Amino acid sequence: MLEFSHYWFAIAVIWLQVITLDLLLVFFHIGGTKWWDVFIFQFLRQWGLWLGFLVAFTAMFAAQWYEAMGFLPCYLCWWGRIFLYPQIVLFGIAAWRRDANIALYSIALSVLGAGVSFYHHALQMGWITSSPCVAEGGVDCAARTFFEFDYITFPLMSFSVFAFLIVLMLFQIRRDAS
Repeated sequence: MLEFSHYWFAIAVIWLQVITLDLLLVFFHIGGTKWWDVFIFQFLRQWGLWLGFLVAFTAMFAAQWYEAMGFLPCYLCWWGRIFLYPQIVLFGIAAWRRDANIALYSIALSVLGAGVSFYHHALQMGWITSSPCVAEGGVDCAARTFFEFDYITFPLMSFSVFAFLIVLMLFQIRRDAS
């Protein structure tokens, strides 16, 4: 059961990374403006807040599910959650009220969360050898408890969610589809 969920969560993260990169290309009009660029802009302007809510809620659900399965969060994981969980409430209220003004707040939280997550991923991959985590009585931040496709870790999953939310909110900030 756990290997099955590891595999499918990793596949979902790869798709999220691909979609994030594709949306960046559309946002910056790399490859020229095409009819689907306008469609994507319009779609994300209309449904982007709900999509942000869905992605943030799914990430929260996944974190809670893994914790219920015995994967306790470390100190840096908690910091990542601190920057993710409030966004569920922000997106929920903003989507219900159709208020795109939360975009800057979401970007600020996501940039901070992405920074923590990237640092944590670098720590788990061995790129950084010092850790701010005290493993005494807790979980070691440098220990990899999830590793799929030779690069996906829990912190990279978190980083991917934050990167997606940043790009999604860039579409909310841009008012025109040209």
